[in-house]
Amino acid sequence: MTATPTSRFLLCLGLVGGAVLPTSAARAGGIQLWELGTPDVGLAAAGWSARAQDAATLFKNPAGMNQLEVPQLEVGLQLGYGQFGFEASSGTTVPGNNGGNPVGLIPGGSLFWAQSVTDVVAVGVGVFSYFGSALSFDEGFVGRYNVESLGFAYDSSAVTDENRTVDAPMGQAFRFGLGAEWVIVPAVDLGLAYTLAWFGDMPVNQQGGALNGDVVGSYDNSAIHFIALSLQWNIGAKKDPDG
Repeated sequence: MTATPTSRFLLCLGLVGGAVLPTSAARAGGIQLWELGTPDVGLAAAGWSARAQDAATLFKNPAGMNQLEVPQLEVGLQLGYGQFGFEASSGTTVPGNNGGNPVGLIPGGSLFWAQSVTDVVAVGVGVFSYFGSALSFDEGFVGRYNVESLGFAYDSSAVTDENRTVDAPMGQAFRFGLGAEWVIVPAVDLGLAYTLAWFGDMPVNQQGGALNGDVVGSYDNSAIHFIALSLQWNIGAKKDPDG
């Protein structure tokens, strides 16, 4: 029986609310990302620590590699765009501008391979970028004296309205995801996914004292949009399940 290309269309919706995980008190200018360019983008990362749907389980749920029926190779490409704009209020004592959009485009990608060796042993390799994106403010930004670092980093402590700073404003986020998957041939899947990470309004009241000055204002209607394209190869899968 000759195999013919088939198309499977899946719609996946997810809505997740949560805060950046508290792991340490490090603080720097940047944001933490969950999106890896995998089909999980379309699920807004909902339940990813319990699922084992593809080779990316190596990162989110390593024990799930034993659930993969055949070796899998997955490649993902991703483009994000952050819309963040700080609006200083009258309480700001530092002269300057609002700094523009400090995030902008966020490219990313991933490569995963996973294989179950025995019933209790599995191996895998993953290369990916998820640690964050640098914040780049315009010259003359009112918060320039209160920014501790603008390197490639992220704030790893839980952020609230009380401890939010101008260089690490992200705290609670709600994610909405939408994804589609096509079976190009029975062993190869192509996925397209979108996630909206919504941070909403993030007020800042950072008191820098006589040396650094006070920065008071808000990041309004803040969000990051992610679009991901993934290709999954189920190595060794039958070309035709009926053949």
